[in-house]
Amino acid sequence: MAEDTWTIILQLDGAAPEHELVQREMDKDLLCFFNLIGLIQEYGFTALDYMYYKKRESSSMATLVGIQTDSDVQRMVAAHESEKKVRICVKREKACVDSRVSITPVKSSNEMARSESDEAGEDMDQSHKKGRGTHKGFKVAKKRFSSGSQKLQIEFSTRLGGPIGINHRSFIEEVVMYTKKKAPLIGVRKWKDIHETVKKSIVIDVLAKWDLADTISTRNKIRDIARERYKGWHSNLHATFQAYSTDGLRFKNKPEELNILEWEYLIHYFGTDKKFQEMSQKNSENRKKQRTLHVTGAKSFSQTSYEKRDKETGEEPSILDLWQATHMRNGEWSNIASKDVYCIGVTYAFFSP
Repeated sequence: MAEDTWTIILQLDGAAPEHELVQREMDKDLLCFFNLIGLIQEYGFTALDYMYYKKRESSSMATLVGIQTDSDVQRMVAAHESEKKVRICVKREKACVDSRVSITPVKSSNEMARSESDEAGEDMDQSHKKGRGTHKGFKVAKKRFSSGSQKLQIEFSTRLGGPIGINHRSFIEEVVMYTKKKAPLIGVRKWKDIHETVKKSIVIDVLAKWDLADTISTRNKIRDIARERYKGWHSNLHATFQAYSTDGLRFKNKPEELNILEWEYLIHYFGTDKKFQEMSQKNSENRKKQRTLHVTGAKSFSQTSYEKRDKETGEEPSILDLWQATHMRNGEWSNIASKDVYCIGVTYAFFSP
């Protein structure tokens, strides 16, 4: 319905010139913190960047108010209910507290009668800066909206433990989003160094968005995913560090999801910390010893097993059949080592009572 459609004007500091100021439309029911993160991700920002909305203080002045939770979004919506338009600033660096900024002046009744194109011209040149269409960040939001519930369904494999089903990828992506937003990079060596309250906070945020029983087993599964994805994120950042030969080049190629302080810390940490360098060298040597090679890419064995199940009985493939499905492509083994493991498994199964 038209009266439920809100206008979102994004001021994106540090974005490409054609995306520094964009306008989007969003149904009020979809206005939540997660969907705003998905929106800014389309333009190269992440949950680690800073979002603020302009809270009008006078006809032409406003205060920047931080957006960090769904409660902040709800307050933003309540403050702009009559206008049905919000102006959001996204910054790489944290803004000063209570920063005052200019805002489009409140229009008189005569001015409100002007055409929509004239009004848009005060905020932006739409012909040049209009945003693109539906983006990846809205996929999970659309699922929630179409299901009529803010909580989506997800299951875990009873045999392998990983998330399975049509929402498995969305679930993992949301765990990653909360992990990157909450887990610090500065001052920690490993996942175990992160404070327990941070880990609990990640779990609580995920449970709030998914239809899951709040059990110790469920919480541990979420923590396992967060731990592995945090390790992978840290490894990818180290790979970015290694891709450049000087700190100058590293600073010029800062990962988009980090602020400058985080990247400066990591450059120093990766380049000078002896314990990290020893651990990195050991991990590199261990990876070289890994002989088998799976062919499923980012898809987990849990999800592969789920997809290969018997549709009538629900029975999932045996361990040997699953190994074959994850290490063969077009009838060919990924490598000799993977074939050898399978043959050993077949021999063991044959001679076992």
